[in-house]
Amino acid sequence: QGGDLPCILSYSTLKEKLHGPEAAEPHTLHLSNLLHEGAELCDGLSGRSLRKLPFLAHASVPNPSCCDAASFMHTLIQTARRELLESHG
Repeated sequence: QGGDLPCILSYSTLKEKLHGPEAAEPHTLHLSNLLHEGAELCDGLSGRSLRKLPFLAHASVPNPSCCDAASFMHTLIQTARRELLESHG
């Protein structure tokens, strides 16, 4: 909270905000959704794959020096999907 750091909602708070009358900031909801989507997607990956995931995602970002959190999370999710395919393929 405060500054330029995004606020990430807990899973229960995210569900309340999505289904309740009180809305959260759209950017906060978007980032929280991406984070929870990525976490659910990573279920079943080995510890080794999980440790490598942020580094592989960072290497896949077109311009890592100016990447926002949402772009990085999208890339991380794509990278996790690739890792899952490779581990189950």
